[in-house]
Amino acid sequence: MPREMLGIKLESEIIRMLLPLLRGLRSANSKSHAAEAIDLIGQALNNDHVSLCTGGKMLVGPVDSAIMNRSAGDGCVEISPSLTARDELLARLVKYFKNDATGDDTPITKVPAFLTKNIKILRACTTLSELEPTLNDGDMRKMLKPCLNYVMTCDAARKGEISYEEILVTNARELNHLLVAILKKKNTLQNLEFIFQQFEDYLKSEHSYQRLRAIQCCENIFSHFLNHPFKTDSKTAIVSLLLAKIIPACGDNVDDIRLKSLMCVQRLLEIQIKCSGVSKESTLEGFGILTEVADKLTSHESDVVYDGIRNLSKLVCVRLPLDVLQYNPGSFTCALMDALLWKQQTSANTACLVLIHIFETRSALFERKVEQIVSCIFSKMDLLPYEKLSSNFTRNGILKLFVILFRHYTHQVLDAILVKSLPFSNAASECLLNAGADHNLMLESVDYLVDSLDSISPYEEASISTKLFKSSAVKRVASKRALTICTALESLLVAYASKIENEQKGRRSDEQSKMMNIPLAYKVISSLIVRLGSMCEAKSPHNLNKVNPYRQAVDLLRASFLVFFDTQVNKNLDNLQTWSCLDVEATSSGYDFNYFCETLHLILMTLCKNEPDKSEKMVSCVNKYVSSKFELQRATVVAFFAMVVQETLEGQLDLLLEIIINSLLSRLADNSPIVRKLCLQGLANIVYAPSHQIDRYGAVVIDALVSGMEDADDPQMAIALQAMNGLCDFLNKAPNTNIDAQLVNICLRVRPCFEKENVAIRSMAFRLFGMLANFTTSNTNSKFKDQIDTSFIQIVLHLFDSNQQVVKACKSALCRLGASMDNQALSEYLYDKLNSDSEVVDCNKFMNELSTIVIGGYPGKADIFIQRCIGFFTAQWPELRSAAALFSGHMLHNLDEDMRETINKDQIGDAFTQLMKDSDSSVRADAARSICLLYCY
Repeated sequence: MPREMLGIKLESEIIRMLLPLLRGLRSANSKSHAAEAIDLIGQALNNDHVSLCTGGKMLVGPVDSAIMNRSAGDGCVEISPSLTARDELLARLVKYFKNDATGDDTPITKVPAFLTKNIKILRACTTLSELEPTLNDGDMRKMLKPCLNYVMTCDAARKGEISYEEILVTNARELNHLLVAILKKKNTLQNLEFIFQQFEDYLKSEHSYQRLRAIQCCENIFSHFLNHPFKTDSKTAIVSLLLAKIIPACGDNVDDIRLKSLMCVQRLLEIQIKCSGVSKESTLEGFGILTEVADKLTSHESDVVYDGIRNLSKLVCVRLPLDVLQYNPGSFTCALMDALLWKQQTSANTACLVLIHIFETRSALFERKVEQIVSCIFSKMDLLPYEKLSSNFTRNGILKLFVILFRHYTHQVLDAILVKSLPFSNAASECLLNAGADHNLMLESVDYLVDSLDSISPYEEASISTKLFKSSAVKRVASKRALTICTALESLLVAYASKIENEQKGRRSDEQSKMMNIPLAYKVISSLIVRLGSMCEAKSPHNLNKVNPYRQAVDLLRASFLVFFDTQVNKNLDNLQTWSCLDVEATSSGYDFNYFCETLHLILMTLCKNEPDKSEKMVSCVNKYVSSKFELQRATVVAFFAMVVQETLEGQLDLLLEIIINSLLSRLADNSPIVRKLCLQGLANIVYAPSHQIDRYGAVVIDALVSGMEDADDPQMAIALQAMNGLCDFLNKAPNTNIDAQLVNICLRVRPCFEKENVAIRSMAFRLFGMLANFTTSNTNSKFKDQIDTSFIQIVLHLFDSNQQVVKACKSALCRLGASMDNQALSEYLYDKLNSDSEVVDCNKFMNELSTIVIGGYPGKADIFIQRCIGFFTAQWPELRSAAALFSGHMLHNLDEDMRETINKDQIGDAFTQLMKDSDSSVRADAARSICLLYCY
């Protein structure tokens, strides 16, 4: 039969009859015979058997799909007929891979039939794969999967049984024949990579025998590929990718696997050199180090093995081009990152060692890939099982990778972290904590983060929807970006504080002393104090309810103190419970600014006591926020200045006061009532300064305080109260101050406050008015007497105010004012009756006695005093209406007959008549009592 007719004959007769017989085979022997028959069919069509010499003439058979190859030398034509039933035959062979064993525990006395059957199947697959046309990737994958699964997973537990071991060797040999046959069909890097991908997973297997068989396959196909011609203009990145997947196996815990992996690395490097066009003479140049590496890889000591891996890393990095070392999908570096998750711990450690060398020596390649690398590191950390760092080499290595990248690209790494959402993953937190223990890295990172924090909004005004649907009390929502920065800052500072804590106690104070003396310390502390003040009454964003902005700021400031201040300062702050936060989760308002001011006072009190020489630098750093566009930042700065003046020692304050006073004066016109109030408080605190500083700034301070008493935008009178309180403290501290120019002005601004509903305002107004009596001079005596005359009745009536705080203030004021009224009897009487705060004054008796003294001392003003009393018949408080009724009644009763003639009786009668209609029964009773005294009219 002509050779060219062989394919047609096989298809039409033998294969057509054979295919129905291949279905439904059950016994291993039947399948074995079927596989052998298919193998013979393939061999019949193989190029080795179908060769036709024509003497220079080409014979073309009737099969259109035949592939003809002609040799120009001898006129020999090779005809490779195709086999249309090849796919069906391969599918049938694949189904025959079924385990027919009775059980792994059964002792083997002879080779089971299913094992010899599988060997024949492998041979048949090899024969069919050699036919033309070349199998496509899908069919090849379907064929290789069961073949590889069978060979790789054959149990090695029967080691020692000669017959079984022979089968395993035969299996490996037949599998290698199959892989080589596939590679010979298309000896390209793409095909090499495809074949490798089919058994790549076995390199990562938990079973050492599977890893060993896989690496043997690698060595076989790499050697074959290298020894046969291939296109050198192929994608050389494939070689580096294969190399990245082989190198981790060089650290396997099995010696044979390590050495065979090293051999594979050498083959791949040779392929890489051949692809790059280097001459054969230089192919082995530089490979001498592999001998040293091999010697170290045979060691049973892990340190020696890892040292060999480091040497191998140096060689690989030198041999590979820079473009494959970059972090790109499918690159050498990217593939090594994936190897960090290999189940074989020593292999993952090997990948980590190589990456560390790349990061240390080729860091410039990653400038534009920092964010992707950081994300990759975090994802790998999250997927690794968490163990103690001391026993987890891979985890430690990944942390080291992060630190190396962090050192080279500090700002980019931080930016990559700050785009992560809160709360940070465990991996991100762990990486930051690890990096924070590095002194220089911590300082540079903190500096950058503080600058970033200062450059953004600490909070945003709550939207209308938030106010409507969440809480009307929500005014500010903390910025997500700022919360993220603070979280990163806290991790770094906490890590460094822990490092200091773990060091020897004898070195702790020296270390922190150096830290506090660096400029960054003042910058950080100042920024975080301002941050804490900015978080008052700030709520967290709707998706970050677990993050409390104020508590986070407190914890962050505490961490900074642990880093930058010594043990004594931190101990004192802890003893004062400075860092404790009230439980205000149930309230909508959160931590208000007054609560913050209490905390700030404790901090500054401790600092000024323990670190007084640091005040000037702190003030300079805080002062840059005094003109911030954010209200609470300005308020924090002003509060800081106010407390610094109060707590700083005398010798240090001289250097700071000019900066503080100028800053406070510049914010007196601030649009925020809180800031204006705190400015007045800070200016008033000058009373804690040395006397020469009080003399220097006294006039300016008084002017500011007096102006603050009439703030146009002060509906709650908080600013006026602060101004009056500050003026009282100043006058009490500086009794020799000359206020002639402001005395009357103060009186005019104080008197309207006598009738305010706010108890604190009323009492402070009476107190301040009374104090003014001590500051009159010959130039102001007459003017002040006029003010007393105008306010006398008002102050007397408020002696019976409903609030005891106001009553005490009026008693004190009348005792002081009595001396300025040029009436000895009145002065002595007031002092005698009102000097005791605890003694209760009988209103009826007091009014009777006082009216007699007033009429006797000021007969010409009796009618005026009576009219002023009648004016209080309509006062808002019933106590004042009662007192006015009694005082006017006794005044009218004690007038002599001549004085009675000057009184407008009709007006007085109408006033008392209306008072009898008062809604308060006590007022009506006192009015009736007074009317009874008018019998003489």
